[in-house]
Amino acid sequence: MAHGSLGLLPTPQNETLASVQVPIKWVRGRIQFEIAAMKASLRSSGAFARATDTLMNRMVTNLSDELNRMLSAGAGTGVLALVDGATTGTTVTCDAPAGIANDLFGTRFLQPGMLLGFHDGTTLHGIRTLGAITSETGATPGFTIDTAFTTTDNDFIVRVANSTVSNITSDSAYNNEPMGLEGIVDDGTLVSTFHNVSTTTYPDWQSTRLSVTGLSLDALQRLCDTIDQQSGMMPTDFLVHHSVRRAYLALVDTARTFMQTGQGPAKFDLGQEPSGMDLSYNGYPIHVDKDVMLGEWLALNKDHLIRYVLVDGEWAEETGSMFRAVSGQDALEAIYRVGVNYGTDMKNSHGKLVGMSQTNAISRHVV
Repeated sequence: MAHGSLGLLPTPQNETLASVQVPIKWVRGRIQFEIAAMKASLRSSGAFARATDTLMNRMVTNLSDELNRMLSAGAGTGVLALVDGATTGTTVTCDAPAGIANDLFGTRFLQPGMLLGFHDGTTLHGIRTLGAITSETGATPGFTIDTAFTTTDNDFIVRVANSTVSNITSDSAYNNEPMGLEGIVDDGTLVSTFHNVSTTTYPDWQSTRLSVTGLSLDALQRLCDTIDQQSGMMPTDFLVHHSVRRAYLALVDTARTFMQTGQGPAKFDLGQEPSGMDLSYNGYPIHVDKDVMLGEWLALNKDHLIRYVLVDGEWAEETGSMFRAVSGQDALEAIYRVGVNYGTDMKNSHGKLVGMSQTNAISRHVV
């Protein structure tokens, strides 16, 4: 504080601090090799090596894809969708992809062959194998299951370890996934206690969340301005789904408001265009990811995004080999694992726009 030259010195005040606790989350995958198939493949030179490499490479690729979904669209809950309406049969209608309220594209993060558990957070109502995606768009996206049963409205749909699971706390993905951007860039709507710190008790532990009906220059600037006012810094990067990028490009074309960046006629932008960037706003790059939530625009400060790593991807080799015998079977197995989590040391340096139209969104499964 300011005071007179002989005035009293200010009384010391305590800085408010909170202890952040970030648990390491484990993501694992397992592959098996039948000994009989291995023996047969050995008759062809290099066949076993090629088959092994293919399986192992696919495992790493699939796990990387899962981690991308967890980071880009997750909030640590492990929820893939919610059941939309109680029905009996082999067809399930769902909504809320990633467990986040949305009537559209409920099957977006589901894939044929997944072993799914249906529960209300406490009671497990059933475990079924996903057969086929019957509808991806519209207000009634759904899928088939291998055996009929009665679903419960708003049940969580999560991945489970096997068909005999009874403990959803330890043997399913429910609340066991790493924290994702939906939880990091949040004002308490999705995650009220973020890494052991209450967003209500500590308002600075909230990100900016602005609800809009469509993408506009004013909305983008309000988002950036609000983040700047709350954190004292501007976002360094933007992250959107392909459909939102198309909406941004349509905005450029519709507004016809271009700013010369001083880099020649090929460098125009709604904001300002930095060197080496093809698409940006206010000089900051716009990144695109297939798993980002539809209808959202994420504004991130990469200097305040943290990846906590215990194991950065490895094959389990504690026994001296990555292959080990499968109990009770003439087969070998290998386990790949990652021990990570994600977070931030400054939640108010991030923000997002939510609620934008998804009419031009395209969501397709790659099997």
